[in-house]
Amino acid sequence: MKRMSIVVACMLLAGGAGVAEAQTGTYFGHVTGQVGVTAGSDLPSPAITPSVTVSVQDNSGWGAELDFGYAHSPGGVAPDVDLGTFMVNVNWMAPRGLVRPYGVAGVGVVQVHGCLTACAAIATTYDFGLNVGGGAMYPMNDAVSVRGDLRYFRASGGEAATTRPGAYGFWRASVGVTFTWAIVP
Repeated sequence: MKRMSIVVACMLLAGGAGVAEAQTGTYFGHVTGQVGVTAGSDLPSPAITPSVTVSVQDNSGWGAELDFGYAHSPGGVAPDVDLGTFMVNVNWMAPRGLVRPYGVAGVGVVQVHGCLTACAAIATTYDFGLNVGGGAMYPMNDAVSVRGDLRYFRASGGEAATTRPGAYGFWRASVGVTFTWAIVP
């Protein structure tokens, strides 16, 4: 009877461990500080652009991302303009590999302070925006990666107080460093 109790107890422990393992998922958090250039035919001049991206990925590679960027065009001959981008994205990143390519798309707000073309008065406006892009991460170790990113942003626009086109777009190319950590629920 004692031997049967030990066998039943071992079977219950082994079965319970298998169920617990199947229910536990691991997620990965990423925060990336990057610097790049924002340019495009709808902008007066290229601008240095610092940006920050925070994302959470699951084991399959799917995830969600917040992206914040700021570009200041210094003016000079062209009009002076500042662009702020605040995006919420869905993304997919290869979960393993020496180089991890990814794709991203989402929506958000593009803040424009200034004028894309000559204007009588400086204005600050907030436009609905879309972005799509991709890039790749190269892991240096389990916690640090180097990342390259290219995105296209498209925004509505057309406010009466500004002379910018009804819709405008621009590119952002950047490189940065990503810090990664495991999130175990």
